[in-house]
Amino acid sequence: MKASDFRAEARQHLGAAKSLLATPGETTARYACLELRMAIEAMSYELFQLYLKEMPRSAMVHWQPAKVIKELLAVDPTADQTLTVRIGRQERASAPAKVMNVVGEDRRFSLKWASKAHNSLGSALHTPTAAQRDAGSATGDAELRAKCDEVLAALEELVTRPYFHFLGGEYVTAECTCGVTFKRRRSALQRNPVAECTGCGARYDYSAEAESGQHTLVLQAVGWHCPGCAAHLHVGLHQIRPEIEVACVCGQLFRVAECPTVHHLLPQPPAGAEGEKVGQR
Repeated sequence: MKASDFRAEARQHLGAAKSLLATPGETTARYACLELRMAIEAMSYELFQLYLKEMPRSAMVHWQPAKVIKELLAVDPTADQTLTVRIGRQERASAPAKVMNVVGEDRRFSLKWASKAHNSLGSALHTPTAAQRDAGSATGDAELRAKCDEVLAALEELVTRPYFHFLGGEYVTAECTCGVTFKRRRSALQRNPVAECTGCGARYDYSAEAESGQHTLVLQAVGWHCPGCAAHLHVGLHQIRPEIEVACVCGQLFRVAECPTVHHLLPQPPAGAEGEKVGQR
């Protein structure tokens, strides 16, 4: 996925919102709400972009800030928290440094704030219903502008200050069969022991060995041995399609079929080929 300067886009949306709010009228206030919503979305995407190597492929389809940040929190529970980064020299590895110097602050907005602000601004983009008009609950110009001013001030504080992003943790790294290298935090894998490749969607099972300290990601696949040459063959579960064929190094072809009644994956030789049905999963 190509990197984008979402922070620059957020600044553009904030500039447009300020210009709109400088012009009287309810219409310009409503357009300002739209620009502010897009600024919140841009800042959410900027944060998401930091975690691309840690995110499942399925997470990349969301555009709502609440859904984007929820995906991030599944990977890193501190993803929506502002962090103060300090650094110090340890006298020995087992003891924390006695003197810590502040390097900077990684400012982020919370999921709760982003979701609330995005939704409240969105209510101004719809024509008030008859019930809202009768109840007098339709949002007026003064209320709209007050809401915009509040969100604008919070976003400007986030966007205009000097910033940097900091990511840290203990990772397990794997190179997928598609060639993409991805990583996952051990803490996230302990909560959900399945990792999805960001490139092709292949799924990997996480395992940890307490004695050796090894942490591994193993492809979810169906495997079997070729009856002709005894070579081991496998197909990732994400690759299973109707009538998919797998060629062995000896030239024998196998067709992998899914049986809907028992939900087993059975490697089968194509018509006219010899082979055995093995490797159920």
